Amino acid sequence: MIARLQAMTCTATVLLLSAISAFSQEKLVDFDRIYPDEFHVQGFVLDKDQDIQIDAAGLYLSDGRDESLFVGYGWIIDAQTREVVWAFAPDEFSNDRPETMQKSESVLLPKGSYEACYASYSHYERHGDWGFSSNDWNRGFVGRLLDRIFDRGDRFSYNSRHDLTREFFFTIRGSGKIIGLDELEKMHQSQRQQALLSLVTNHNDQFLRQGFSLQKATALDIYAIGEMREQESFDYSFIMNVDTREKVWLFNQKNSEPAGGASKNRMIRRTITLPAGKYVAVVTTDDSHSPQEWNAPPPHDPAYWGLSISAASPDQKQAFSLYDYQNEVSKNAIVAITQMRNSAFENKGFTLSRPVDVRIYAVGEGSDGEMYDYGWVVDATNHEKVWQMDYYETEHAGGGQKNRLVDTVIQLDKGSYIVYFITDDSHAYRHWNTAAPYDREQWGITITPVDPAKDSGAISDYLEENDPNILAKMVYMRDNERKSQRFTLNRETEIMIYALGEGSDGEMYDYGWIEDASGDVVWEMTYRQSDHAGGARKNRMQKDRIQLRPGSYRVYYESDGSHSFSDWNATPPHDPLSWGITVSKAK
Repeated sequence: MIARLQAMTCTATVLLLSAISAFSQEKLVDFDRIYPDEFHVQGFVLDKDQDIQIDAAGLYLSDGRDESLFVGYGWIIDAQTREVVWAFAPDEFSNDRPETMQKSESVLLPKGSYEACYASYSHYERHGDWGFSSNDWNRGFVGRLLDRIFDRGDRFSYNSRHDLTREFFFTIRGSGKIIGLDELEKMHQSQRQQALLSLVTNHNDQFLRQGFSLQKATALDIYAIGEMREQESFDYSFIMNVDTREKVWLFNQKNSEPAGGASKNRMIRRTITLPAGKYVAVVTTDDSHSPQEWNAPPPHDPAYWGLSISAASPDQKQAFSLYDYQNEVSKNAIVAITQMRNSAFENKGFTLSRPVDVRIYAVGEGSDGEMYDYGWVVDATNHEKVWQMDYYETEHAGGGQKNRLVDTVIQLDKGSYIVYFITDDSHAYRHWNTAAPYDREQWGITITPVDPAKDSGAISDYLEENDPNILAKMVYMRDNERKSQRFTLNRETEIMIYALGEGSDGEMYDYGWIEDASGDVVWEMTYRQSDHAGGARKNRMQKDRIQLRPGSYRVYYESDGSHSFSDWNATPPHDPLSWGITVSKAK
């Protein structure tokens, strides 16, 4: 009997001491005024290894497969390793009306610094779809679930969420001290400064670049967080070899893992080894969902949205150095037609006094084998295309899949050339209708010499208006126009004619012709003599060489009331900027 009483007394003492210990713990985190669409963070330091007491309320449901509902939840990360050490675990979907979820746990954490976070961004994800705008909210299981949660009709209102979130809270008790927000930010800045390279951003619409050199093969720890889905990358990063322009590392959906929160939040932690050389690290963000303003639940470590690079071991640091990267694409440019907006066209000419190897770098829009914003190069003397941005020779330029990139080297012979770039009426520089490409400033075409030191002296500007070989030129022809130009030949001359127009069923509607001084037609653009000019079948092109005697001639061009330059009613031709007629001396 005495032994039993002693045992009961001992047990009661232990329980009492535990209760006193819990009561004596300091409140290190206290989030209790939570509104919809908020993110809270609080740092704290534990002065010793200990059990901390976590009490939280929220709503996070999952079926364990492809459906999740976030309304409010919290987590804790190690401030040094950035690893999640505790997270609000989801409950399973059920047919019952769910109530606010209560969590009360004791968790053993080692001595150190931590960050507690809480997010109240309502979010539904299913097969990669997300957001309250999705029709999935209004049908099926989740729609019925939300009806039960919020007693709603057709809309899930802010007030409904507000009524729910006021029941949410997140408290942590332990032996330690609180880290204020200013001190927490200083701690983040100190950590970033210790990295070899840090391109962390708090804002939308960012395009950050930093060059670095490696004196020898070096192992680097990569830590990146961004936004992407299977077919599109919105906020992401990559590393490119400056000399070869090869992307030696790319952050995409396939090589990343969930970063917490919305399914589009992705992260990567990886050690890579790069050979000696010059590199540039690039980070790009689109116009939404970043630390500036989340439109869905944030990742577990939003303070590191972007890219951080550290040495895999201390001995690797010596080989690494930063340098001021200047975009080699536009450096020493022969032609730079960039930052092209919607419904724009531009051209520029140049002359080579001898053959030159040139790099063509073009960023545009295309899908399903067709290009919509694209460039091309023609021989100024005969308008023969020497290069065109072909969809099947492009690669993904980052962002939306329709962003396309060409980075190639070709040799151009001695002669004069004209470079063109044209855009359609959607998705162009500063007016994107899907995620922008990583090199958005280069939307257009840039041509540079491969060896500037060797070839710069062989390059000069070419202006068509100063070309003595051009006898008449009427292009960019619009609806209901009739124009003419006169030229004179002092001796018998071979001339070249390049005309684009509209025709079908054997008839021409936009076309040109040449008359001599007596009014006789010496050349005419006809349907039978013309070829398909690309695009709609009615786009016609005619290239001819003819001999003309000495004398005076007049070139005419006439268009009807539809389908002309910049006002197409069908797919434009491949060379829309030449819609009209050009007459020049043959060389």
